[in-house]
Amino acid sequence: MKTHPIKLSYVILLILGIQFTSIAQGIKYTRKDSVTIDTIQFIVHNDMARYFSGSFWAGIEIPLKNKSAIALSGIGTYGSPDFNRNQQYKGWGIEFQYRNFLGKNGRFVKTPVYFAPHLIYRNLTHIDWEKYDSFIFANDPKYKDEANYTQNFQVFYGGIVIGCEIFASDMFTLDMFFGGGIRISKDVFKNSPYPLDPKSYSMSDVRYSGVVPRIGFRIGIINH
Repeated sequence: MKTHPIKLSYVILLILGIQFTSIAQGIKYTRKDSVTIDTIQFIVHNDMARYFSGSFWAGIEIPLKNKSAIALSGIGTYGSPDFNRNQQYKGWGIEFQYRNFLGKNGRFVKTPVYFAPHLIYRNLTHIDWEKYDSFIFANDPKYKDEANYTQNFQVFYGGIVIGCEIFASDMFTLDMFFGGGIRISKDVFKNSPYPLDPKSYSMSDVRYSGVVPRIGFRIGIINH
């Protein structure tokens, strides 16, 4: 029996979450008075900047010990980058991030700084409505085939970021990070009628393959 990739990814994330929760020791940090010490069990986060690229990027950060944590995110893509109505992306993805916090006591500071290697996988469909419109008005019926203006492709990304989490209160965190990595995009189907040409796209296009920077801003909700 064939397993749907989206359902399989949900099962994997659930199993990993249970495993990490079972070994989590909590993350210690100083409150505003710089005296009281509290412990975080996990943080639910959302990457706000991704809304501008038509994606919902949210997940959970689970501590392994005071100086490291695992961040797992699910990615849902549903719109157009930069609000471009002539293009639309849709699909899903996952991100795995390992955070190593700096300093002798790790998060035992007001604004902990971290390094985080990470891996991202995305399965996307790109629809070019401008190309679609030109095919609809063409006289040749073969140009009305949806495959001629739809791209199905996968994105693999690996890199590293440096970031800082600011505890805005006892309930919220502001997480800012920047860095870079290598992105590889490829067609799902080898003989696609509308194939990818990664070298022809700009660096800001998710179909581009090569070295790309990464900047993010996450808002987190703390669970003690």
